[in-house]
Amino acid sequence: MSLSEHNPVAIAPGTDLISQAEHAEEAQRTHLPSLELFKEIIATYQRHGWELKRVLIKPDTRNELKDAEVFSEASLSDGEFDALWFARPSQGGREAWELRLVAENPYALFAAFESDETDEEREEARLEMEHQMREHSGSASEPPAGADS
Repeated sequence: MSLSEHNPVAIAPGTDLISQAEHAEEAQRTHLPSLELFKEIIATYQRHGWELKRVLIKPDTRNELKDAEVFSEASLSDGEFDALWFARPSQGGREAWELRLVAENPYALFAAFESDETDEEREEARLEMEHQMREHSGSASEPPAGADS
């Protein structure tokens, strides 16, 4: 492997590789959403009548929050971004679903399903919303394993 294939790492004078690795881990953790941010978003939606149904969560975030019981009865799925699926009844017998990106800057996608739409049609629409969110969040790579099952 040539030198050009390596990613150079600057090491400050007077530090060792272990402390550099610790700093790198800390920097990685700072990019993960905090438990408090998850709680804040969930509480806000619940105040407005929304129910948390599903959680898309990156593996690193799941590991960081492994002991947290903030997601109650919602199903957890591995994702390329952290997002929360909320649902609530809507006008005219419809059901509203919102996909909220877990980030400091609010971003969400919304869909209202007619009462006569099938579960398959609804799921197809939700998967399209996840695709749009993936593109927005900059994770426009392959979907996580098992996403098409």
